[in-house]
Amino acid sequence: MMESSDEEDFTVTASLLKQRNSHSAPNSTNSVGDFAKHASVVEQRKEELNSTFGTRLWAHNISNKPQSSSIAAHERGADAHLTFGNVVWAVLFGWWMGVLFAVVSGIMYLTFIGRRYSRLSWMLSKYLFWPFGYYIVEKEVDPEIIEISSNNFKHKIEYSIWFVVVLFLVLPFLFIALVLNWILIISMPMYKTIIHVVMILYKDPSSIEIVDDYSMASGHTVLICIFRSFNLYYLRYKVGGMNVVFFNLLPVVLIKIGFIIAEMSLGKKFMSTTTSFVVDLLCIVPITFYIGNAVSSIAAQTTYMLGALLNVTFGSLVNVIIFAFAMKEGGLNEVIVYAISGTILLDLLLLPGLSMIAGGIKYQQQNFNPVAAGVGSIYLFISVVGAFTPTLFYYTFGGFRESCGDCHFVQEHNVTHVICSDCHNIRSSESILSDPLYEEGLRILMYITAGLLPTSYFIGLFFTFKTHTHLFTQEEEEGEEGDGGPAWSILVCVIVLAFSVAMAAIIADDVVKLLEEITEQFGIGQPFIGLTVMAVIPSMTELVNAIKFATHNQISLSLEIGSSAAVQTSLIQVPILIILSAIFTQTDPEVPAFTLIFPMLSVFGCIISVVTFNYVLQDGKTNYFIGAALFVIYLLLAASFYFIPKEGDESTHHYYIAALPKLVK
Repeated sequence: MMESSDEEDFTVTASLLKQRNSHSAPNSTNSVGDFAKHASVVEQRKEELNSTFGTRLWAHNISNKPQSSSIAAHERGADAHLTFGNVVWAVLFGWWMGVLFAVVSGIMYLTFIGRRYSRLSWMLSKYLFWPFGYYIVEKEVDPEIIEISSNNFKHKIEYSIWFVVVLFLVLPFLFIALVLNWILIISMPMYKTIIHVVMILYKDPSSIEIVDDYSMASGHTVLICIFRSFNLYYLRYKVGGMNVVFFNLLPVVLIKIGFIIAEMSLGKKFMSTTTSFVVDLLCIVPITFYIGNAVSSIAAQTTYMLGALLNVTFGSLVNVIIFAFAMKEGGLNEVIVYAISGTILLDLLLLPGLSMIAGGIKYQQQNFNPVAAGVGSIYLFISVVGAFTPTLFYYTFGGFRESCGDCHFVQEHNVTHVICSDCHNIRSSESILSDPLYEEGLRILMYITAGLLPTSYFIGLFFTFKTHTHLFTQEEEEGEEGDGGPAWSILVCVIVLAFSVAMAAIIADDVVKLLEEITEQFGIGQPFIGLTVMAVIPSMTELVNAIKFATHNQISLSLEIGSSAAVQTSLIQVPILIILSAIFTQTDPEVPAFTLIFPMLSVFGCIISVVTFNYVLQDGKTNYFIGAALFVIYLLLAASFYFIPKEGDESTHHYYIAALPKLVK
C-alpha cells in the first residue's frame, strides 16, 4: 500500500479543499513538520554511516517519512486547469473513458428502470473527459429513505443490472486505465481519481453531484477533486518502503526470471538474444537497489561496526555474483578484468564528472571540504598499488621467451656449444598460466595481495569506528526524535536480501550465458563490453544518487560515492574474485584460473583516474568545466578500449624487444 492516507492526498477530501481556500495548513502538517525538523533516528544513523570511511553511500530514504502532504503542497492553488499535462491526459485517457460511460449511460437509459444510474454515468462521462477543477460531492440522504430504497424490488432489479454492466463493461477498461496510470507514475493523481470513481459506482446514484465551485460543495462530503493530472513529485513516492520506480520494476524482474526458468525447463527460447540481454541488464538495476535499501536499513538499525561490515559484504554483491558466474562459465576472464577496470574509471571519472556537470548547471560553483573529501585518498593509492602489483611484477619478470637469429654448433674440448646471434627476450603470446613464473611466484603474490588488500580496508574501518571516531562523527541536532520509524524491519530486510540475492544469481547466470553470443553478434570485443556495460549497469543506482546529491548542492557526497565505491572494488571485490577462482579451479580443473594481471592500458587508465580524482579534491571547488574535463578523459579512455584488437586478429602484436642480444650455451 502507498504510505499515505487519502485524507492527506490532494486528489480527495474536503479538509484539504478547505485549507486550499482558506490558505491554512492541513491538520497533519504538525507531524510532518516535526519530522522535517527532527530527522528520525534511523535516518540520522544512515547519514552518519554515509559520512564514514569506505562505506558505500545510499541516497534512499529508509524511514516512514510522511510524504503525501509535500506532494499536496505543490498542487494547492493550482487554479489554471488548462495545462499541457491535463490536455495530454484528456487525449490519452479522458476521451475514451468519457465515451465508455456515455455508452453505459445509453444502455442504462434503455432499461428504463436504470435511469438513475444512466444519469450518474452521463455525469461521470463528462467528468472523466475533463475532471480538472470539478468536485464530486455526496449529498446527505435520509437513512430511512435509503432503507426503503434498498428493500424496494424495483431498486434491487435496477442495481442488479447496473452491477452486471459495471462488472463486465466498465471495470475491465478502468482496470487498464489504472495499470497504465500506475506505470506512468507521474499520473498517480489520476490513478487515485479512478480508484475513487470505482467506489462511487456503488454508491446511491441520487446522492452524487458534480459541481465546479467549491462554495456549492459546502455542506456536502467531497469525494473527489483534481487539479492536475501529472505530478513529478510522485517519482519520489514510496510503496512498501521502496521508491515507486523500483517497485514498478519488480514485476519486470519476476517475469524475466519466469522466462528464464521456462526456457531452461522447456529447452527453447521465448525472446531473441538481444532482447533477453537488454532486459537482463534492466533487471540488474532494481535488484541492486533492493540490496542497497535492505543493507542501508539494517545498518541504520544496528551498531555502526556491524553496519559497516554489512556494507562491505553486500555493497558490491551484484558485481561479484556476475563475475563469479562469468568465471565459472570459462572464457570470460577478460570481461572480468576489464569490468573491474571500468568500474574504477566510472567511479573516479564518469560519476564525479557527470555529478559536477549536473551540479554546475544549477550552481555556478560548488564547494566542499577538501580535507574531509580526501580522507580516502590514501586508500585510493593503496587500491591501485595493491591491485596492480602482480601486473607490474609479471610485466617486469614474466611473460618472456628467448628468440635468436642464426645459431650454430661449436665443439670444443669434447663439449658442444650452441652459438647464437641476434638473441632477444620477447613477450610471449602464450597463456600466463603456462608461464613458469606463475607457479614460481606470481600465484603466491596474488594470494598475498588478496590477503593484504582487505586487511588494509578493515584497518580503515577500525580507525573510523574505534580509535578516531571523533574525526568522522557528525554533531547531532538537539531536539526530539522524529516520528518516522524504519520502513523495513530487520526481518523484512533479511527476507528482501535473500530474495534479491537469489534473483541476482538467476539474472547473472543468464547474462553470462548470453554475453559471448552478444559480442559475436555485434562484433564488440570483450574489453569494451566489460568496460562499459558490465561496469555501468550494476553501478547505475550509485550514478543516479551521485547526480541527485550534486543537484542538491551536496557535491561532497557525490565525490564520496565514487571514492568509496572505487575503494571497495579494489580492496574487497578483487580479493573475493581471487578466492573464488582458487575454489573453482580446485573443484573443476577445466575452469581457467582468474589471474590478477591487467592489460597495461587498464593500469594506465586507473592510475590516471586516481591521480586526476585526487588532484580535483585538493582544490575544494568544482564547476561544470571540471566535470566536463573528467567526462572527456573517461570518453577518451573508453574509446581506446573499443579499438583493442580482438583475439585472433592479424593486427594483434604479441611480441616486443625486451633485452639485448646474448650468447646462449
